[in-house]
Formats: sequence, structure tokens, C-alpha cells
Amino acid sequence: MSNDYYLLGRVIKGDGRGRSLGFATANLELDNKSIPPPLGIYACWATILSGQHFKATLHFGPRPTFPGSTPSIEVHLINYRGPDIYGQTLTCEGLIKIRAIFKFNSPEDLKEIIQDDIEMALKELVKP
Repeated sequence: MSNDYYLLGRVIKGDGRGRSLGFATANLELDNKSIPPPLGIYACWATILSGQHFKATLHFGPRPTFPGSTPSIEVHLINYRGPDIYGQTLTCEGLIKIRAIFKFNSPEDLKEIIQDDIEMALKELVKP
């Protein structure tokens, strides 16, 4: 169930919460060519400008588990082990919605669901 949503943006520094949970994310500052999806959690294909393709999960919207935080666009590149990609361009295509955004009772509860999201993305993403 793919679609025509397309995100293009520059990777910027975030709050570091994803990394502290064990799931580093690339926070995006979107380009005006982007066609964002409805708020939610998605599986997608992410490409770094260098041409490297990754299966990824994408969070688009508010972060209700962390009061006072601003909405964000965060991409977790599954199995990425390279250097920081701050300042690089990242694209996300072939978005498949995994779930809605929920408030969790604790960061630990969120961490468990993120792992489930990654497993779902791996099942959904067959080829770029």
C-alpha cells in the first residue's frame, strides 16, 4: 500500500532522544518540494544524497510522550552504522503507514513500540 508522498530535506540536529533510546534518528528540515503524509509512523525507503539506500522508519508529527517538545520529522535508518549525516540531504519515498502517533507512559514503553515499528518496516519494505 505505497503512495505518492515524498520527503526531501536537510538533516539537522535534534534533541538526541532517539539516540538515547537506542534508535538514532535523522531530523529533517523539509524542502519545499516535499509532499508530506498525514501525521503518523511510516515504513519508507530513505536515500542519502551519496546514493546509499536504507529501509527506514519515519515519524511525522507531534511527540506526545515528551511534554513541551515540538512536532518533528525523524527518520531512523535501519542498520545504519556510518558517521553522522548532519547537513546532508535525505529523501524518503514509498511511505507505508505503520500506525498512528500515541502518547506512551514512559520512554521505555515507547522504546518497545519503536522496536515493533522497525520489525514491521522490515516486513513491509521488500525492494526500493
